Order: sequence, then C-alpha cells, then structure tokens
Amino acid sequence: MAGEEFVLSALVARHAVERPAAVAIDSVEDGALTWRELHEFGLAWAGVLKRVGVRRGDCVLSMIPTGHAAYAAWLGAAAVGACDVHVNHALIGRSLGDVVETTGARVAFIDSGFLERWKPMLQQGLEALVVVDAGPFDNARIHSLEDLLKDSLPLPHEIRQKGEDLACVIFTSGTTGSAKGVMLPWNAWSFAHSRAGAVPRPLRQDKVAYVPFSLAHYSGRFPLYAAASEGIRICTRRQFKTDHWLGDIRSLGAQWTSLLGGMGRFLLNTAPKPDDADNPLEFVIAAPVFPGVDEFRERFGIKDVYTSYGQSEITVVFSSAGAYEVSEETMEYCGVPSSSVEVELLDEQGQAVPAGLPGEMVVRPKDGTLSVGYLNNPQATASTFRDGWIHTGDLFSRSVDGRYRFVDRKKDYLRRRGENISSFEVEREVLAYPPVRECAVYGISSEFTEDEVMVAIVVDPERWTSPETLIDFLRDRLPSFSIPRYVELFESLPKTATERVQKVQLRERGLSATTWDRMAKTTDVRRGLTGRSK
Repeated sequence: MAGEEFVLSALVARHAVERPAAVAIDSVEDGALTWRELHEFGLAWAGVLKRVGVRRGDCVLSMIPTGHAAYAAWLGAAAVGACDVHVNHALIGRSLGDVVETTGARVAFIDSGFLERWKPMLQQGLEALVVVDAGPFDNARIHSLEDLLKDSLPLPHEIRQKGEDLACVIFTSGTTGSAKGVMLPWNAWSFAHSRAGAVPRPLRQDKVAYVPFSLAHYSGRFPLYAAASEGIRICTRRQFKTDHWLGDIRSLGAQWTSLLGGMGRFLLNTAPKPDDADNPLEFVIAAPVFPGVDEFRERFGIKDVYTSYGQSEITVVFSSAGAYEVSEETMEYCGVPSSSVEVELLDEQGQAVPAGLPGEMVVRPKDGTLSVGYLNNPQATASTFRDGWIHTGDLFSRSVDGRYRFVDRKKDYLRRRGENISSFEVEREVLAYPPVRECAVYGISSEFTEDEVMVAIVVDPERWTSPETLIDFLRDRLPSFSIPRYVELFESLPKTATERVQKVQLRERGLSATTWDRMAKTTDVRRGLTGRSK
C-alpha cells in the first residue's frame, strides 16, 4: 500500500471526474456539495495554505464544526502534502497550548466562535489564524478565509504523496501526562477501510451515512474516507442532538449511523411516537452496546445493530458483523477481530492468558499499517509501540468462541459521552484552585453508560467555600466534558506505601451521602453536600 491512490484528495479527484454531479456531502447547516464542488473547494483551500506559507510535512490545525469547511481543510492539507490536525472543540487554555506546542503548527483555521480562546496561541508559537466565517480583523496575524480565497490561486494539482505520508494526527488523552497525538498515515486509513474490519460490509455498498461527529475523532473522519473510497454520500450535522436525530435521518435519507457512548440511551429516553419506525435507517453501529438495545431496534424499525471496538492507535479492528447478532444477551461483547489483524491478551508478565481471564490487549496487522506512534513523543511511542505490537492499555477477556469483552481500562483515563478524558489534566487544573491541597480524579459509572467524572479533594478549610466555586473556577480552564459532576471532600486520600493515591479504593467506595452532585436540584453550599442521599 504505497501509492497516492490511497490519499483522500486523490480519491475525491477521481470521483470529481467519474461522477462530478453526484452529491458527496449533504450538510444540515451547509447544504449539498457535489464531488466536483468538493474537489474544487479542496484545491482552493490548498491554494490558501500555500499563500500562508504551509509546506509539505507541516501540521495544520483546525477547529471547525463538521461540514463543508472541516472536510475541505483535510482535503486542502492532503493536496499540499501537509498533515491535518483537527482540534477538539472543547479545548481551552493550557490543553489547547499543549496541542500547538506538540504539533509545532504555525497556522490554524478556526470558526469565529472559537477566536477568543485562540488569540493567546499567537503568543505561543502560532504565526497566523484564519477565520473561516467572519472578518475583517484589526490584527495583522488574523485573516479571513474569504479574503484569502479571493487573493489565492487554487492549487493546480495535488502534491504526490506516498501511503506512508501522514494523513492526520488525532489527539487522544494521556494518563500520566498531556494528550498524545496519534500519527495516522494514509496506509492506515486504507487498511482500516478495506481490510481491518472497521465497518460492516453494508457500509461499503451504496448506503447513505449520517455523521454528527467532530473530525477531532476517528468517528468523524472515517465516514468521509469510506465515502471517498466508495463514492457514496454522507450527511452531516455539526453535533449530535437528540431532538434532531430522527428528523435528520428522515430528511437526509440516511440508511446507517453510529451511536457512541450514551447516545442510544438518550434516544430511548425521549418520548415514543407512533411513527418512530417510519424512517430509512437499515442499521446502526453501537459502540458500546447499551441496555435496551432490543427495545431500540424494535422502536425505530432497525433491521440490524452492529458493534465494534477501536482506538485511534489501532483504528477499529473488532466488529460483530457476520459473527453474531447484537442483542441484550450479547451486549457484553464488542465483536471479534478482523482476519487481517493479530490480537493477544497478555498478563503482567507478558504471557498470553487463556479464554475467560482478563489480559491487556495487544494488536498488530498481519499485512498493513495501523498508526505509527505519537507525534513528537518518543517516550510514549516506545511504551505503547513495542516488540512489533501496539499495547492498548485496555483489559479484555475472550470467550471460547472468540468473542471479546471489554473488562476495564488499564490506563487511568475516563470516557464520558464519547470523549476520552485525562485524569492528569483535570487534576492539574483542580490543583490550580488555591483552596485545594490534594485531589484525585476518577470515573463513576454513568446511568447513560461510560463514566461521570468525580474528584476527591483535600482542602484548606479556612479558604474553602463550596463545590460551586470550584466548578466555576474550572469552567474557563477545562473542556466542558471534563468538568467533574461529583465532588467529595476528604480529610486524607488513600495512598500506597510510595504515596500514590489508591484510586481503586475511591472507585469501589463510589458515591455516598456526602457526595456533591452538580446535577442535583438542591444543595447545601455550606457543607458542599447534595440535598438528597446517594
């Protein structure tokens, strides 16, 4: 797999010639875009990149809602041989600065709604900001995309790339440090689509996909690559909204979509309507499978539900498609491995564990490419990518018939509503609040699957006021999804002999009558306790 035929811009260019008038992207907010229009937009964007000094091999940052511009940013970067880095829309402050520093990027393309948080980045190595939907500006280093498009010539042709050239970097949260940028070459995207079992076979037919996911995640990027490989149409919304989900499915004619995290439960919790099953959906990919999946299938008239598992480091290599039917009885499993990858479960000594026992999952392709390491982070790369295997840090068990069940995260991170959260980064900001002496951040099981964020803190009683003041302090320092839901005060935290906090004890303790819940309706702000018993 070492040819430019695997590069996104080349795939789109082919469809622009073979089926120029066919719709490539149908966006709720932006309308429809044909393959020819998408190709031309990408070349125009590439011309802007050259105008602002982006060179082959550079990282280009973007923070743009899902739609025409976000996809054109990836296409434009591919056309000039640069690496696209779409930044999570919730990042702010130091977490945003970490991304700028790690990538060494000089230019960022952003939506105007994000401008204020990006202005400080001009003092942290960034040379220029390009705002995609507004202007003019009184800062010479902030430009309007519209003005640059007028003054730039479209790139006449794409720069030739190889399969091993970087397609993008996707940042994933770390456990004992800042977020890490997973490097994904074009070969990895081709392998994931064609051989790694990332999607059920029906996706590779003429099926319309509904994509309400950010390009900061694999779930937002992969449908575009699959569509460009197959020439199918994708439909987008800037973000998932429960109230719009079914209406979008109907109006856009979508035949499949993904449900991540608690989305399935959110939809089930809406009031049923007699015509819920009157929609074009044929199948959904639920990751993970959620309680009530049988009810969901019946209520919305969906023939098939599939599940899968993956990480940015290994793409998506597990799927239930063709192996077993997803139901309440099988919901504990997340699929079987693709025939194109090798999977082992290892104990602490690196020895394979038998069926039924948990072990850390390690993965490697039999003939192909997954990710190739972490950007500018050789220490983390050496730890995860070693001995020819990618060590996922996740614990799994395997049934005798080859189904895999997720057991726990070996890494100390959380996952809330589809977002990975670094406990290290949350703890760093909590500790920046002067009344806090010590803290530990960990996950509490959510009623919507995945985790809710809890922080255990030891405070200076003379300076402490209430949990609300802590949360208000964190709002301008953390992504919204990382802000703790639960806060509990302790006289001391449980620790090991080497003074490491024993989070396992805190998790096992769970919620108590003294746990403050920011989603509770009544609160005693003097004590920091909820007005209801946990």
